[in-house]
Formats: sequence, structure tokens, C-alpha cells
Amino acid sequence: MDAAMEEPVMNMPRVVAGLHVLGVVFALGACGAEAVGSAATGAAVKQQELESAKRTQQQLQQDVQKAMEIPPERAKQLDP
Repeated sequence: MDAAMEEPVMNMPRVVAGLHVLGVVFALGACGAEAVGSAATGAAVKQQELESAKRTQQQLQQDVQKAMEIPPERAKQLDP
């Protein structure tokens, strides 16, 4: 057999190994992209929760302020 014919066959395991490595790189890259997307979604949910908590806090502060404002007539009744 000619030596030039045997050389491509000898390099075949390298090609297959390179394809396996390339496949692993793409698979891991896809996992990383999914993790980034999940993190962004989680951050958006946390942002909405924070905004909701701020609105609730403001409403409670207003309610407490109203409760603290005693009408003068009522204040006279409470004084001994």
C-alpha cells in the first residue's frame, strides 16, 4: 500500500476526538446560556417582588400615619 493512502486513516482518530471535544464545548455552552437566562428571569421576579414590597410599605406607613392623627375631640376625651 502507498504511504500517502495510510496517512488519512492514521489521522482519523484525531478528527473523531476533535468532533467529540467540539460537541462537549457546544453542550456546555448551551448549559451556560440557559443558566444566564434563568438568572435574568430570577432577577426580574425579584425586582417585581421588591417593587411590590415597597408599595406595601408605603401603604402601611400611610395607614399608621392616619391612625396616629387623633381628632381634637377624641384627644379631649382621652385626657383625664
